[in-house]
Amino acid sequence: SQLLYDFGATRSDISKSEALFDAKRAELSATILDLIYRSVISYINVSAYTIFTDTINESYKRHTAIKQRIQQKVEGGLSAPRELSRAIAREAEAYAKLITVRQNLSKAISEYRVYFPTNELPRKLPPENLNIQFRTLEESRNLMMTNNPNILRALSSLEASIYNAQKVQGESLPRLDLELRGSQYNLTEQSDEYDVYSGLNLSYDLYTGGKNRALKEQAIAESSAYMNNKDAIIRQIEAEMSNSLQNIKLIPNNIEAYQNAYKANKQSQYYANEQFQTSNVLLLDLLQTERDFLESSQALLEAIRSSQIERYSYTKLTGELGTEFAIRVN
Repeated sequence: SQLLYDFGATRSDISKSEALFDAKRAELSATILDLIYRSVISYINVSAYTIFTDTINESYKRHTAIKQRIQQKVEGGLSAPRELSRAIAREAEAYAKLITVRQNLSKAISEYRVYFPTNELPRKLPPENLNIQFRTLEESRNLMMTNNPNILRALSSLEASIYNAQKVQGESLPRLDLELRGSQYNLTEQSDEYDVYSGLNLSYDLYTGGKNRALKEQAIAESSAYMNNKDAIIRQIEAEMSNSLQNIKLIPNNIEAYQNAYKANKQSQYYANEQFQTSNVLLLDLLQTERDFLESSQALLEAIRSSQIERYSYTKLTGELGTEFAIRVN
């Protein structure tokens, strides 16, 4: 028996299977992309919190040294006791920050070891792709629609549901088959004597008790649901991508502002320390400049860490992250 025509039911069934395969492939790509993203973020966090720890540890040491200087002056009657209590409080504050950032580093290392069990711990942030900030929203959207695996999965699932509706429609219509068969009618001897029959068979369900109509309605409802799901996914990812791109465009000015604050506070710290040597500056002013320098250092490092994460979040949304790390799913 050979199928001749079934109103595209078989072809639609094959196309449906291919679309479902593409959907599963896109789902696997999304899982791999998420794994890459999490591993990159763990790398960034370890690098950033390592730098945080070193920076705050150095500041804590300077706070301790300032406290000891103030203590010597208080013991010599050159300063009021309240200045020592203030120095002790600032030292404790710096130490509390050090403990907190050490805890963050420990947590980051634990997450890093999930993805890199034996690698050395990173101490430098990865290089940045500065070209992203010059992209337009339209360019970003085209990349997103072409590469984002969650969108590709939604599109393939919708395509499969459309083919399924066509398959159901075709199966409810007549089917034409070519049939060829033969039977040996002389069973008493070895013989090549056969009756041969060939013909065209037209089959059609005259009555199914509403089964075909129910299947059609179900297929149409599934297609509508997949269409709505696809639209919702695209709107959500596009909104996240647009926001991420806007943030990336603001990164250079943001980093520059934090760098200027860092440089100004570093210079202020240097001058205050020089003046302290000649007793021409209040001890509390010295403590304040150290505190301002620490806070500006933290703010700059956090801005750099956040900018790194933002850029990789963007490439995850556009689907470029896998390509950037030479990942292919075949």
